[in-house]
Amino acid sequence: MKEIALAFKDLNEIMSTDTDFLKMEDKNQKLDEEIKASIIAAVESTGRKYYGYQRSLELNTVGQDFHFWNAVFSCTRRHT
Repeated sequence: MKEIALAFKDLNEIMSTDTDFLKMEDKNQKLDEEIKASIIAAVESTGRKYYGYQRSLELNTVGQDFHFWNAVFSCTRRHT
């Protein structure tokens, strides 16, 4: 166990002093932040927050059409 702890300590020291590693880590961090920001922007642009869940405009339209025609056919069947 002590050998593993010492190996991790040595690795940590090497990683903290290696400038190439630090530059690569910074690039990866920036890339990760950009990916997260783009995902959040896409989710916010497609959804409505009023109902607590996200859905697209197309899904809204199809759902409204379905409910409208369902009501029309229901009235036709009941002769109202």
